Amino acid sequence: MYCPTWKGTSTLNPTDSIHQILAETSLLRKQVGDKYNVLVKVHPYIFKRAQEVEELNNYCLLYTSRCV
Repeated sequence: MYCPTWKGTSTLNPTDSIHQILAETSLLRKQVGDKYNVLVKVHPYIFKRAQEVEELNNYCLLYTSRCV
C-alpha cells in the first residue's frame, strides 16, 4: 500500500500532487510486476481530487475515519 501525504502550506488549500502520485504508482506497479497489487490510500485532504482521476480509480482505497 502506497500512502502519500498531502503537500502545501495550508490544509484548506493542499497542493495538487495527483500527477506525481500517478507517476509513482505506475513506477511501483512496474517494479513489483504481477507479484503484488499496488493500492493507493491518499491523504483525506486530497481524496476528493483523487476520486476525479480515472486512472487512480482502480487502485485508490476509499477513505474512512473509522477502523473496521
